[in-house]
Amino acid sequence: MGRKVQSKTLTVRDMVFTVTPLSPTAALGCSVPLLKLIGAPAGALFGSVDLTEAKGGDRGAALTDALSAGLGGAVAALTERLNEAEVISLVQRLLEGCTVEMPTGDGKLSVLQLAGPRGVFDEVFRGDLFSMLKVVGLALEVNYLGPFGDWRRWLELAMSSIDKEKSKAESPEEK
Repeated sequence: MGRKVQSKTLTVRDMVFTVTPLSPTAALGCSVPLLKLIGAPAGALFGSVDLTEAKGGDRGAALTDALSAGLGGAVAALTERLNEAEVISLVQRLLEGCTVEMPTGDGKLSVLQLAGPRGVFDEVFRGDLFSMLKVVGLALEVNYLGPFGDWRRWLELAMSSIDKEKSKAESPEEK
């Protein structure tokens, strides 16, 4: 009956996160706020893509360049649609089926639920929100790969761009 549930794992630091697909009911429940959050920003982002002027006929490179250039506006539009309660609720719901295998003080491994009433979400991601984004990204990939495509690549491009800008701002100016 049905197809086999495909879990995926991601190793971050010394922890292994396993994301199991949400039930169809839970995935549909998360899709509404996801679409509300990304619908208009995604439209703005993809609306800026013009592949007719691809450099040297390389449409892949042109798409990456256009998406990188339009990402700032999309992120700005996205932040206008979020409030604290919605973000927390959505992330917790997306990570509902996620476990984390982490070392204990005695050299053993413990497998714990990441989200929910007994979850270790705050403990695991305290001071490391970038790792949290990676795990949330895996949850999106596991549950919504088709609708969101290669969003992880775009997130990596955005984070790389932010890191470059931060490095420029922190480095002393050359005289």
